[in-house]
Amino acid sequence: MASPQLENGHTRISNELIEELSKLQLSGNQWRIIWVILRKTYGYNKKMDRISYTQFAEMTGIPRKNIPRELNTLIDKKVVLKTEDTYIRTYGINKDYSKWEVSSKLRTVLKTEDRVSSKLRTKVSSELSQGVLKTEDNKRQYTKDNKDNIQKTICGFGEKDLKTEVPLGIPFKEIIDHLNQLTGKNFKHTTKTTKQAIHARWLDGYRLDDFKHVHTVKSEEWKDDSKMSQYLCPDTLYRPSKFEKYLNQMPVKKQEDPFGPETIRKNREAYNNRPNEDFLS
Repeated sequence: MASPQLENGHTRISNELIEELSKLQLSGNQWRIIWVILRKTYGYNKKMDRISYTQFAEMTGIPRKNIPRELNTLIDKKVVLKTEDTYIRTYGINKDYSKWEVSSKLRTVLKTEDRVSSKLRTKVSSELSQGVLKTEDNKRQYTKDNKDNIQKTICGFGEKDLKTEVPLGIPFKEIIDHLNQLTGKNFKHTTKTTKQAIHARWLDGYRLDDFKHVHTVKSEEWKDDSKMSQYLCPDTLYRPSKFEKYLNQMPVKKQEDPFGPETIRKNREAYNNRPNEDFLS
């Protein structure tokens, strides 16, 4: 029989923060992530802590591949704070609840068989609250009329959608510019396949910092390799089977060329700065 005791360890959380958290309308997975962050921070009398995706998965039971999406949703809503320094990421709860961008009102949820996006559900809920949609029949008709248009923006690309970055706010240009800067290449951020690859990873929950990290580690590893440098391209870097692996890779420390110009320069400086033997004798 389980019998938790305070003396075996407890987490100190202010009543005010608990009361504000209790008002949030979040998914079950998002709540599990919040509890992990509370345990790993306040549970150890810390405000921020380094928590890996693997730790989140083990403590919550959520598949590891789903952690970035749920975690970044909480970060976007400013409920969770993230800091990043030299590829070390730490997370904590944002105590300034006045900055949270999460509605505390109950939202109407459409039937799952409608298979529409959360964006459409939120829009329907908003219009319901304003009296625009008043019946289940109206709601179903609204869903039917708008399902195709909404799904084109959320789940795929039409020709019109490919020319704009506004609907989801994905920084296509900034992502590709960063890749070009590191690799010396000239990829276009408007290419259809490139935008589809970025869009897919964005829906997985990855954000600009994640793309930049992948660019950095793979550029340092492959840029000077004549065989591997050809793979410094969106098709390879943003591939779903590879992206997470690259994201969890640490930068490669290059070994100094013993006959390279930098080594020769350092050796020459050391020789010129050597002690004067005549003076010492």
